[in-house]
Amino acid sequence: MAAQLDHLITMSELPHVTIQVVPLDHGAMTGPLVLLSFPEEDEPDSAYAESVTGLGTVEKPEDVAGLSDLGSDSRHRASVPAVGGDHRECKGIEVSTHDH
Repeated sequence: MAAQLDHLITMSELPHVTIQVVPLDHGAMTGPLVLLSFPEEDEPDSAYAESVTGLGTVEKPEDVAGLSDLGSDSRHRASVPAVGGDHRECKGIEVSTHDH
C-alpha cells in the first residue's frame, strides 16, 4: 500500500490530475466510473461503469446523464483537493499491515 500511496503522490503533481477521496459511507459508487464525451456530433456521450457485477458500457443518454450526476455528487462529497499547497502532505500517513 505504501507504493500505491507514493504513486498517487507522484501523479498528484501532474497539472491535469486531481485526487479526491470519497468517504466509504457514501455508498453510491462501488467501482470506477469513466465518462466519455466526443467532439464529433455523431458520437454520443457514453460511460464505462465498474460494479460488483462487472464492467458495463452505458450508451443510453438518460443512463449516461444519471451516471454523470452520480459522479458529480461523488466529487462534491469527496475531500477537497489541495490548491497551491504541498501535495506531499499525505506522506505523513502511517501505513500498517495486519496479518489475519
